[in-house]
Amino acid sequence: MLIDKSIKDIPLKKNASVFLISDNDITNIHLLEQISQHINKNSCLDFIKCFAEKKCCISQIGNIKKNELIIYPFIKQRNHEIYADNTVELKTPVKVINEVDLIIDDILLKQPPLPTGKDIKIIIIGAGKIGTRFLKALYWYCTFPDVTVTITIVTPHCSQTIHELSCDCPEVFNNKTKIKMSNTFIIRKSKKIIFKEYDVRNRDFINYIDSNDFDYYFVALGDDNLNAQTSIKIRQSLAQHYFTKKMCFSKPIITIIMDQNLNNIVSNMKAFTDIKNPETIFYNYKIDCYGRYNDIYSWAKIINNPLIKASAKVFANREKSSKSSENNPYKIKKNDFQCNHRSNIAFVLHIQCKLHILAKNQYQLAIIDDKKENQVSFESLLKENPCDILPQIEHERWRCFYETEGFQYVDNTTIIKYQNDFGLKNYLAKLHPALCNQKELLERKNKFKTKYIENDINLISNIDHIIENELFIKKLTKEEQSNE
Repeated sequence: MLIDKSIKDIPLKKNASVFLISDNDITNIHLLEQISQHINKNSCLDFIKCFAEKKCCISQIGNIKKNELIIYPFIKQRNHEIYADNTVELKTPVKVINEVDLIIDDILLKQPPLPTGKDIKIIIIGAGKIGTRFLKALYWYCTFPDVTVTITIVTPHCSQTIHELSCDCPEVFNNKTKIKMSNTFIIRKSKKIIFKEYDVRNRDFINYIDSNDFDYYFVALGDDNLNAQTSIKIRQSLAQHYFTKKMCFSKPIITIIMDQNLNNIVSNMKAFTDIKNPETIFYNYKIDCYGRYNDIYSWAKIINNPLIKASAKVFANREKSSKSSENNPYKIKKNDFQCNHRSNIAFVLHIQCKLHILAKNQYQLAIIDDKKENQVSFESLLKENPCDILPQIEHERWRCFYETEGFQYVDNTTIIKYQNDFGLKNYLAKLHPALCNQKELLERKNKFKTKYIENDINLISNIDHIIENELFIKKLTKEEQSNE
């Protein structure tokens, strides 16, 4: 096992996991190819080369058979991820780890955007790798019934950003969803995505922030210093609103700062004082910083990640359910493993949304630590708050996930097959017969012998088992509810 400096060296056991950590995606891909060639020539893996912190390391591994090894290459670019999955012919399982995904998953687990009324307004400042990935994640995460979700994304190059997203997510960003003569997209009436062109260093951006009200602020500009400066400006704007309009509630300001020292400095900006009343201290508008290098490349995030462990149970549940539909000609192929792996993690994260639907702001999905205070079961919550729309909500979550993150995994053969069989014009319904609204799914159900609705019901009924020993549902105290 090759590990980063922030993870303690652990002796390899019979069932080995190998992590390819490099700042360069191409390096990781080449290493994966070297491993493939070595395994094909030998019955065991003798050594692996890897660059950890840009230094060459060699780890001696003996007596590891092919089926006892799992390789985790770190990939930053999505196109390389497909390359890794589809061209390296390994019988050994390959799980791709993306550091951007680790950051976003951490945010959605700890500080997800949850509506307090009939709408929620979110602003993403920055349209780089992290900003666009967060936009895609919010698209499938924010599937609340009877809630209008408006996501505004600020970028200095609107046309370029829209073009790139239209290639990645053609179901979401296309001429049918776009309002003419604007940079606004409306999807299924409940979601609105607006692109605004601003340079965050100019005064007009601050004027825009001052004159518009948002419920959730996310800053990811690809530079630690710029993220810190922009987050502080937003905090100052909200503080000014506090004194002029007496807004006494807090709004999340989330940013990405990988440098540990700067991360600590910005995170400690927890309070401000009223100039007129210096003795009065307010703790509103704290900046929450994520993405510290030591946090990302850590034992807790990579090896002992409760989300990944829980998602494995989701996968097992789906596998068990799919055995009854062996004749289904459109079963997920092995090449789609990485996409399903991400979708399973998305299911676990989305449990918080289902908790919010059952009982707004009263329960939280939390990581298990030494104390499991105020723990409740999902089954008991369902009994107290009967809700027959949860399978439909899960179906919509899954559908939205594939609309933003699944298209990159579609191969031409699959597209042509679905086009011939279904005659559908939309892209993603060609990938999977369940990628349609629930009414159409009911019509398809008998024809294709699929059990997608039963699968959604089964997953929801097994939530307690899925999160067991990894996560738990916590009942919030009145004080915690008021701070949310």
